[in-house]
Amino acid sequence: MDRHYVEGATRSAVAHAHQLDLAVQEKYKVQFLTYWFD
Repeated sequence: MDRHYVEGATRSAVAHAHQLDLAVQEKYKVQFLTYWFD
């Protein structure tokens, strides 16, 4: 699990970043199950 504190992050930016993660998960043999945004 990774935790990142990014000042000014928006819900849509975090959702987009997760989609980018999903796009490369097979390449790196990982599985991104979910993400959280507070």
